[in-house]
Amino acid sequence: VGVSCWSSGTGAAGLGGALGYGALLQAGLPLPHALLPALALPLLTLLSYFFLLCPPPRPTEPPPPPAVGLTPGEKWRVTKGVFRHAGPLALVYFAEYFINQGLLDLLYFPASSLTHNEQYRWYQLLYQSGVFVSRSSVRCFRLRHVGLLALLQVVNAGVLLVAVCVPFLPGLAAAFAAVTWEGAVGGAAYANAFVNVAEEAPPQGREFAMTVASVADTVGIALAGGAAVGLHGVFCPAL
Repeated sequence: VGVSCWSSGTGAAGLGGALGYGALLQAGLPLPHALLPALALPLLTLLSYFFLLCPPPRPTEPPPPPAVGLTPGEKWRVTKGVFRHAGPLALVYFAEYFINQGLLDLLYFPASSLTHNEQYRWYQLLYQSGVFVSRSSVRCFRLRHVGLLALLQVVNAGVLLVAVCVPFLPGLAAAFAAVTWEGAVGGAAYANAFVNVAEEAPPQGREFAMTVASVADTVGIALAGGAAVGLHGVFCPAL
């Protein structure tokens, strides 16, 4: 339950940020002013930690002795067990952020009534909506094999890359649907991968397993950023 709630909360954070940013711009605030409210978030986080979180109850019995750390061999065995979920998760996030960082600002429909910037904001909002819904549905829909979602996300990236090179999508609505689906696939991969790791890791190695799994999406995002820079060098050489 804890992993499921945490997954849903991270999805809600992304959706809330996209909604708030879009609403401020829609209200007429210039871009620098629309970003200023975000400066209060670190302070709010600090205040919530000290004044909203309830401290744990004081134990009535002496605490147990600290657990002995895992040996290098045990860490390696845990890492091998995690990789069957963390590897596909890294691939999902590589494809996902290759789309977000490298393709979405190039996927422009001049015939639409929305400007280029407005189209991009809608892409981000719909993407975050898909992420939030799928990350919140892990208790209703479980998937043991995250590799299927990795395949779907790679297909998404390939389709949108072709759409940038050879515009074949019938209109902006089709792009909106593709981006929403991209977010749903990515959110489902994130939630199911972490729930699977938490359930399958041995109790004494669960914390280490979750730490290893949390590196997977970061690696995918970092590699996608490098690929996106190269892609922009091809499509926008003057920039």
